[in-house]
Amino acid sequence: MRPSSTELLQSVAEALERQVLPSVTDKWAASTLRSAMQLLRHVALRVEREPALLCQQAVDLASVLTRTHAELSTAVQSAAGKSALGLAALCNELTRVLSEPAVPPDDLATMEHRVAGLLAAAESVIAARDAVRAATGSSAVHDALVEALSRQLARELPMIEPFQSTPPI
Repeated sequence: MRPSSTELLQSVAEALERQVLPSVTDKWAASTLRSAMQLLRHVALRVEREPALLCQQAVDLASVLTRTHAELSTAVQSAAGKSALGLAALCNELTRVLSEPAVPPDDLATMEHRVAGLLAAAESVIAARDAVRAATGSSAVHDALVEALSRQLARELPMIEPFQSTPPI
């Protein structure tokens, strides 16, 4: 479709900068307008990159959580008492999240939902890091999840970098 969503967003930001901002005399209103322009430019970048980023994040998290599930399942079998119940609950949550059907890459809303579920599961495991570490004997599960989240931040960095050198709004 022409113009693309990115082109529309960028042209709105440019029009605000070129036609509206010069006539705004109130400092607060000008600052708010510059913020809106920056957000429009960020969304223009995001519209292009978000589908691929979500797919990459879903694959990465599912892979790490699958390995996490295997390690926790083994730990549950050898654990006893209250810690076994907590780990079993984590395993059940991972089983539920990982058993959800595959999402077509072009279904952005469902992909966002899928990634949100995977992130929630990862956060649950990270929150239980002490119990997981005690049961598995290492911090490998925690470290793998933190590395997956760090990779996602690295993939998102190109959407942040263009705005790091801009003057304060």
